[in-house]
Amino acid sequence: MRVVLAATIAFWFCPAASGADYCRDFTRAAREHDDALYQGFVYGYVMGWTRNRNPIATRAVADQVSRLTMKYCLEKPSDDLSSVVGMWTEVVVKSLK
Repeated sequence: MRVVLAATIAFWFCPAASGADYCRDFTRAAREHDDALYQGFVYGYVMGWTRNRNPIATRAVADQVSRLTMKYCLEKPSDDLSSVVGMWTEVVVKSLK
């Protein structure tokens, strides 16, 4: 129930969670040091995808996903941010197995 509530709140307050944001929004926010919502979105996405409740492991994966997303988004600013985060989450998690 808590996961559903957290996801609902994330989708409501974070445009990235609804698929409304693009890579250019993610990189702009990072440049302006105003990316807390996006980092929270990445963390929540990773936690939901992996169902890992260990905050240290989740943070490590989320940091790696965030770095890969940033590199990708600098090259392809018009791509959908949710799709890019999903792609890199899958890649990182599979590399850990």
